[in-house]
Amino acid sequence: MSKTPPQLADNLCFLINQTAKEQLAWFDREMKALKLDRSQWRLLGYLSFFTDITQSELARLLGIGKAPLGQLIRKLEEAGMIVREPLVTDKRSYNLRVADSHAQLAFMVREMMKLESAQLLQDLPEEEMAQARDVLRHIRNKVQESPESDEIRAIKKDILAEIAKLKKMRSTSAQQ
Repeated sequence: MSKTPPQLADNLCFLINQTAKEQLAWFDREMKALKLDRSQWRLLGYLSFFTDITQSELARLLGIGKAPLGQLIRKLEEAGMIVREPLVTDKRSYNLRVADSHAQLAFMVREMMKLESAQLLQDLPEEEMAQARDVLRHIRNKVQESPESDEIRAIKKDILAEIAKLKKMRSTSAQQ
């Protein structure tokens, strides 16, 4: 395993990303023992919080495309785990919910996720957790606002110019 360079080890955004990846991998290991894969436990976990949610809303929350989510939904629907019902107002959209037969399973998955999250945070004082929540909400809000400064626009322009230069070099060397 390679060691994280110091300039990344102290980068807050890198730490947030790596922590989220490690937490997902940890939950994956725990849920694998229960015969649930990531897509199943995440979908059941999210749906346990909602009585009805559209496929588009769920795709946004899970951070996956509508097409891959559609395939997953079909699979779980065929397994009887979830129910997909057309919206009354728009027949092209569907509300999703945990099937009544799997409501207890979804509740137990949610409770396990809750207990494991508590285990991860057990040594942190409440005031530090409150500060962390505030910081993460601030970062999330900034991401959602998608700020783009003049500096960011300039470096994007430079990156595009560099990519064009590299493509031109590659095509020139391929022609020779």
